Amino acid sequence: QHNALIGRDAAFKSTVVTLGGDVVRLHPRVSYQGPGGEAELFGLYVTTAGRHHEHRLLVDHTAPHCRSNVAYKGALQGEDSHAVWIGDVLIQSPATGTDTYELNRNLVLTD
Repeated sequence: QHNALIGRDAAFKSTVVTLGGDVVRLHPRVSYQGPGGEAELFGLYVTTAGRHHEHRLLVDHTAPHCRSNVAYKGALQGEDSHAVWIGDVLIQSPATGTDTYELNRNLVLTD
């Protein structure tokens, strides 16, 4: 699990690459402590036969005028390769002016 607490006018960037392992589970978490914070989370995963890669993200907007950008891309190849991606964004009531975007794209290379 990766945790980031972003302060006033601070910027955070995370890049995750998962290529191996029979079972991989990552849980990045971002929350904001003050206004004007910015987070960018990027991920790339390649899952092969019989492997399971799981990415469960949570971006918790608790402060006003913050920004988040999430982009994950994956490729799956081989029998019984599995990928799970869950991207949750919570926008709390004090988080006025929130700007957020999430993207997940996958390429399936075998039937």
